[in-house]
Amino acid sequence: MYKQEKSYKKEFSCEYLAQNKFFKIFGLLLFAFIATICILTEPVAGLGITTIAFAPVIAGLKADGTPKTSEEMISERLKMYETEISRLGVELSKFDKNNPEVETQIKSLNERIEKFNTHVDAIKEISKELKALKETQKVVNTPKFKAIFRKSLEARLKEIKEGKSEIRDLINEKGEFLTGEKAVATMSDSGSLTGNVIIPDIDTELTDVFKRRFVFADAVMKRPTSSPTIWWMEKTAAEGTAAMTAEGASKSQISWKYEQKSTTTKKITAYIKITTEMLEDVDGIMADIDSELMYQIGLLEETQILTGNGSGQNINGITVYAQPLDLASLAGSVPGANEFDSLQAAITQIFVNTEGGAIPTHIFMNPADVFKLRFTLKTNTEEDYIFPPYLMPNGFTVEGITITKTNSITAGNLLVGDMLRYNLRNLGTTRLAMGLDGQDFTNNCVTILAEKRLAGYVKANHAEAFVYESFTDAKAFLNQAS
Repeated sequence: MYKQEKSYKKEFSCEYLAQNKFFKIFGLLLFAFIATICILTEPVAGLGITTIAFAPVIAGLKADGTPKTSEEMISERLKMYETEISRLGVELSKFDKNNPEVETQIKSLNERIEKFNTHVDAIKEISKELKALKETQKVVNTPKFKAIFRKSLEARLKEIKEGKSEIRDLINEKGEFLTGEKAVATMSDSGSLTGNVIIPDIDTELTDVFKRRFVFADAVMKRPTSSPTIWWMEKTAAEGTAAMTAEGASKSQISWKYEQKSTTTKKITAYIKITTEMLEDVDGIMADIDSELMYQIGLLEETQILTGNGSGQNINGITVYAQPLDLASLAGSVPGANEFDSLQAAITQIFVNTEGGAIPTHIFMNPADVFKLRFTLKTNTEEDYIFPPYLMPNGFTVEGITITKTNSITAGNLLVGDMLRYNLRNLGTTRLAMGLDGQDFTNNCVTILAEKRLAGYVKANHAEAFVYESFTDAKAFLNQAS
């Protein structure tokens, strides 16, 4: 208890010294202000008063040398000004008020006295405020007030720690109070940029969807035609054969017929409508339109070459002429026939049925079936891959013919053939044209058209150059009965 009281006394003494110093400075400033007014209003009297009072005010000391309080210093100044005002009043009463010159001096003195009264009132107000401040200081410095304040502060700190106070938002992760100043932000793309500040790098190449690679149009025999009707002649109904003949004996007679065959061209078309604004605003749009129209024409041409049925506006495709696997000498000849056996059987049939005149150039299969071919290369016991003579480093080949993968062939089917025996006749080239159709003019539109005229056929005598079959039927035909 003794140590605590001693601490309070020491604290009060420090505060007192600090405040005493403050009041000294304040008193000096106040005195200088009042002295200036006195000298300006009454030079002789004012100078005398300030000279007498100057030393003790600067020193802030009483007659016995002890420091004066601010209240004592202000009270002395107040009494001094009141005494001076009384003296000026006495002097004023001595003047002859009937003298005009004296009347002017009296008026001047009254004005000065009024100014002194104003300063006296101000000093009194300051004195009251200082007394109130002193009383507040006495209350704050009491042990009871300090105890209450300490208890309130501890409760507030507890709320902050438990996150129940808004002040919690002013404390950082380290437990330090944040200052009122906003921290300088780190500049970043997301936080510091607005609008299109960063100039993008534009890839001008248009990214199209994946498109089918055409294989049939590149493999067949292509020739132009100048007529929508194509005729050709074929030998039919051959009779007789050559024979070895003795001298003087009748010769061996043979004969045949010529039969005219024909087909007509059909047309593939596609068009697009587009506004003139889009044509003007989008760079490269015309080139892309032309490319897409040409692709669509080519895609349908690819399909027609393979599966066109010749009816209506369809051309005759390869499958109209291709033969099934039916060579009698191969039936039931292969134990455990597989996909490779089926392909070799198709090649053999073409060679046999065309007397070797047709030489297969292509084998077409679905990509999924090509993948499954690898399973036929495993042994039944060790599950090891074998290396047959028709498996080459650059892909599968059968009898020297490379297998071509295409989605145009339905999975589970095979096509083997001498593709030069299929005739594709083009009447002119693919035509691209732009024009107005219907209300295109009033709608600010244009129509862009692509079209191609073509005919496709296999001569009847060359039909045996193609085999189109399913692997299921081919293996069933070749399998040797158990």
